[in-house]
Amino acid sequence: MGMKDLAHENLEAARILLGRGLVHAAASRLYFAFFQASVHALDRAGRRPDDVREGLGYWSHRAVAALVHLVRGRDDDTPRLRGLRDLRVRADYDRGVVERREVEELMHEVIRFVRGVTS
Repeated sequence: MGMKDLAHENLEAARILLGRGLVHAAASRLYFAFFQASVHALDRAGRRPDDVREGLGYWSHRAVAALVHLVRGRDDDTPRLRGLRDLRVRADYDRGVVERREVEELMHEVIRFVRGVTS
């Protein structure tokens, strides 16, 4: 299974989890859907992890954050990815409240991003 498929799987998981009221788990899946779609798009564009740091053999979270603005040519994708990562950290490590409305709003953005960069 490639990153495109994983992105779509995590997006669907986020929808199901949110529908069941599992807000924290949904937030975590949204981040990974965005991250994996970014990796797919960067790979497809011929980018590699060592474009960020020589010898880096895998897409680290930091490497993707450094190049995500190239995916759609939008500078606002960098803070969007970082915001989703911060949300995931809050959700996964109990570092603050994650509101359902916040996740619902982000869901729409992530759906557009994933569909747009994986089609």
